Amino acid sequence: MKRGTLTRLAVLQQAEALVAQDGFSKLTYNGLARQCGVKPQSLYRYVANIADVKSGVIGLYIQQLIERIQTQLHEETGQNALLHGAELFLTEAHNGISFIDMIAGIVEYGENEQVRTQITALRSLFGQYIIEITTNPAQATSNEQLFFEAFIGNIVLFNTHDISTQDGVRIMRQNLARLLTLF
Repeated sequence: MKRGTLTRLAVLQQAEALVAQDGFSKLTYNGLARQCGVKPQSLYRYVANIADVKSGVIGLYIQQLIERIQTQLHEETGQNALLHGAELFLTEAHNGISFIDMIAGIVEYGENEQVRTQITALRSLFGQYIIEITTNPAQATSNEQLFFEAFIGNIVLFNTHDISTQDGVRIMRQNLARLLTLF
């Protein structure tokens, strides 16, 4: 990168590209510096350490997923928005950082403010539609929790079994549609 064009966001985007290509286990501070075209000590202006890089990548990746999903759901409501949003999350998440790396990063860096903020934003995105279809408002929080557990569970199963994206989407939509009838 040209001198003066490097920013925290640019560093995180380079790291995200490396993680999408090779996974978190191969991401190193020195490798990231090479990718950015700077000496490792120059990265300290933008990121504190490799943990800051990894948590920043997770936060950025979730933020980008949310933005892509929101764009496509802007006119949908209720159950249709939930099912379509879940489908989009599954297919969009399949096009970048592996889901396993994303989950591992969330588990490892879930206490990081940026990661926590993006997880909250993801829950809010889906939570607004859960509130729309919840018949008993006192159950909204429980319904949100149940939806997320089923949603993430389906995605984990999809990513640990050898099934096509089309079959994974179909199975997840069926499971979530059945679950949403309880709300």
